[in-house]
Amino acid sequence: MAGAEETLVLTDGSVQDRVRAALQPLGLGSGELLIEPAEVYPGQELAIDLTATTPAALNDLISQVRTILRRDVGITDAPTATELESHGISAAS
Repeated sequence: MAGAEETLVLTDGSVQDRVRAALQPLGLGSGELLIEPAEVYPGQELAIDLTATTPAALNDLISQVRTILRRDVGITDAPTATELESHGISAAS
Protein backbone atom coordinates (compact mmCIF):
# COMPACT_ATOMS: atom_id res chain seq x y z
CA MET A 1 0.00 0.00 0.00
CA ALA A 2 1.48 3.33 -1.01
CA GLY A 3 0.87 6.27 1.25
CA ALA A 4 2.05 7.59 4.59
CA GLU A 5 4.12 5.34 6.85
CA GLU A 6 5.33 5.53 10.45
CA THR A 7 6.57 3.17 13.14
CA LEU A 8 5.67 3.20 16.82
CA VAL A 9 8.46 1.73 18.93
CA LEU A 10 8.22 0.15 22.36
CA THR A 11 10.94 -0.68 24.87
CA ASP A 12 9.31 -3.89 26.15
CA GLY A 13 9.25 -6.74 23.66
CA SER A 14 7.59 -9.06 26.18
CA VAL A 15 4.23 -7.36 25.54
CA GLN A 16 4.09 -8.43 21.89
CA ASP A 17 1.26 -10.94 22.37
CA ARG A 18 -0.77 -8.48 24.46
CA VAL A 19 -0.24 -5.73 21.90
CA ARG A 20 -1.26 -8.03 19.06
CA ALA A 21 -4.42 -9.11 20.93
CA ALA A 22 -5.34 -5.52 21.81
CA LEU A 23 -4.87 -4.23 18.26
CA GLN A 24 -6.44 -7.20 16.46
CA PRO A 25 -10.01 -5.84 16.62
CA LEU A 26 -8.93 -2.43 15.31
CA GLY A 27 -10.80 -1.78 12.07
CA LEU A 28 -8.07 -0.31 9.93
CA GLY A 29 -10.18 0.69 6.96
CA SER A 30 -7.59 2.36 4.75
CA GLY A 31 -4.57 1.41 6.84
CA GLU A 32 -2.22 -1.47 7.52
CA LEU A 33 -0.46 -2.55 10.69
CA LEU A 34 2.47 -4.92 11.29
CA ILE A 35 3.81 -5.87 14.73
CA GLU A 36 7.38 -7.18 14.78
CA PRO A 37 10.57 -7.13 16.83
CA ALA A 38 12.31 -3.75 16.60
CA GLU A 39 15.82 -4.09 15.26
CA VAL A 40 16.63 -0.56 14.21
CA TYR A 41 16.50 1.77 17.21
CA PRO A 42 18.74 1.14 20.25
CA GLY A 43 16.77 0.22 23.37
CA GLN A 44 13.59 -0.46 21.44
CA GLU A 45 12.34 -4.05 21.33
CA LEU A 46 8.98 -3.95 19.55
CA ALA A 47 7.89 -2.11 16.41
CA ILE A 48 4.39 -1.39 15.21
CA ASP A 49 4.60 -0.41 11.54
CA LEU A 50 1.64 1.65 10.37
CA THR A 51 0.66 2.57 6.84
CA ALA A 52 -2.29 4.68 5.73
CA THR A 53 -3.43 6.25 2.49
CA THR A 54 -2.86 9.84 3.62
CA PRO A 55 -0.88 11.66 6.33
CA ALA A 56 -4.16 12.63 8.03
CA ALA A 57 -5.33 9.01 8.08
CA LEU A 58 -1.93 7.98 9.45
CA ASN A 59 -2.17 10.53 12.28
CA ASP A 60 -5.63 9.19 13.15
CA LEU A 61 -4.30 5.62 13.13
CA ILE A 62 -1.36 6.54 15.38
CA SER A 63 -3.77 8.18 17.81
CA GLN A 64 -6.08 5.14 17.82
CA VAL A 65 -3.20 2.72 18.39
CA ARG A 66 -1.75 4.82 21.22
CA THR A 67 -5.16 5.02 22.90
CA ILE A 68 -5.57 1.23 22.71
CA LEU A 69 -2.03 0.63 24.00
CA ARG A 70 -2.62 2.96 26.95
CA ARG A 71 -6.11 1.65 27.77
CA ASP A 72 -5.70 -2.08 27.13
CA VAL A 73 -2.01 -2.81 27.63
CA GLY A 74 -0.93 -0.06 30.03
CA ILE A 75 1.71 1.35 27.70
CA THR A 76 1.97 5.10 28.14
CA ASP A 77 5.05 5.72 26.02
CA ALA A 78 4.92 4.71 22.38
CA PRO A 79 7.01 7.20 20.41
CA THR A 80 7.18 7.18 16.66
CA ALA A 81 10.47 6.66 14.86
CA THR A 82 10.21 10.28 13.71
CA GLU A 83 9.86 11.46 17.31
CA LEU A 84 12.89 9.41 18.37
CA GLU A 85 14.94 10.89 15.55
CA SER A 86 13.86 14.42 16.50
CA HIS A 87 15.28 13.74 19.98
CA GLY A 88 18.61 12.61 18.56
CA ILE A 89 18.01 8.85 18.75
CA SER A 90 19.12 7.54 15.40
CA ALA A 91 18.55 4.21 13.75
CA ALA A 92 21.41 1.78 14.26
CA SER A 93 23.61 1.31 11.23
